[in-house]
Amino acid sequence: MLLAVMATLALGGWGLHVMQVQFRLELANRLGTGLDAMAAGLETWRSQRVREVQGWAAHDEVVAALDAAPGPGRAKALNHLDRELDFSCHAMGYLGYLLLDAQGRVLIPAGAPAPEAAEEREAVGAGRPWLTHPFLGRVQDLPGTERPLIDVSAPVRNARGGLAGVLVLRMPGDALSRELAGGQPGRTGETLAFDRSGRLLSDSRFEDQVRGAGLIGSDPVKDRALLQLVLRDPGGDLVKGFKAPSAPGTWLLTRDVAQAVAGQRGEDLDGYRDYRGVLAVGAWRWVEGMDLGLTM
Repeated sequence: MLLAVMATLALGGWGLHVMQVQFRLELANRLGTGLDAMAAGLETWRSQRVREVQGWAAHDEVVAALDAAPGPGRAKALNHLDRELDFSCHAMGYLGYLLLDAQGRVLIPAGAPAPEAAEEREAVGAGRPWLTHPFLGRVQDLPGTERPLIDVSAPVRNARGGLAGVLVLRMPGDALSRELAGGQPGRTGETLAFDRSGRLLSDSRFEDQVRGAGLIGSDPVKDRALLQLVLRDPGGDLVKGFKAPSAPGTWLLTRDVAQAVAGQRGEDLDGYRDYRGVLAVGAWRWVEGMDLGLTM
């Protein structure tokens, strides 16, 4: 009887081990597949936005206004185009627009600053389409207020195929967050995007916790994790009151972010600390086409 009991326990233990292994394999597969699907969805979203702006950049009125010789005729065409773009952009959910000449000077709206990001200026100068990471900027409707923006730009070609200018449409900076929102795993998981420095390019679903831990400012309107929070490991659970002995700027990047930035993809089912110091399981990868990392 004793041998029978021992055999039963051994078989039960082996069965439990097999179930645990199977569960881990299924979870790793689910995380990896979900992350790949999210990356593919972001690439599709980016392509759609770029094609949208390319369609506008090829519009006859845009080409004609840029191709016209300087003078009253061109000024009239630009004024008409200014009104058209203002109406259409807002109807399509964009916040604003810029029309630049081939030298990168803003033609409309009058007085608007040129794009500031180095990568965007390079793309504009080279005449290639571009979708930026979120950045802090201003739009003409709120000239004195900085807010997160994303620029989508496309070259305008004249009838001879030469670069006549560049059209830039500006969307809300949390548009990327909205694309990621559908991939939030469960009630406590989240899918985040970040740049090569580990800076958050999307919203955190734990904004209140991050604010309470002092990782971002206390103003719930002005201070957001988006663009302000760098995904670093505090060394302990901040939600449970852990006090890090050093300043946040000295903390190392979280394991998932550090590996993704290094070009490695993977998953951790044993648990690693996230940016709140909370133990998490997840998967990560770098999305070359958008030059950003994803972690889920």
